[in-house]
Amino acid sequence: MVDVIEDAPRWLSVCFYGDMISDPEDMGDFVPEGLLGEDAMCFDIDRWDDHLIAYVESRMDEAWQYAGTP
Repeated sequence: MVDVIEDAPRWLSVCFYGDMISDPEDMGDFVPEGLLGEDAMCFDIDRWDDHLIAYVESRMDEAWQYAGTP
C-alpha cells in the first residue's frame, strides 16, 4: 500500500505485508496488524533520499516476486 500523507510537508508511506519482504538494513518500521489486520513493514519517505528510494524499490521488486510464487 502506498499512501501520500497530507502533512506539512507531505510524505509518502509505503507498506508491505510483513511476510512478503525482508528488511536487511532494518530501515522499515514493523507495524503489528497494521495492514488489513496483518503484520506490516512500512517505510516513510519524507525527503529525497536516493538510498532509501532505491531500498524501497528493491522491496517492491521482492514483494512482486513473492506475489508471483505459487
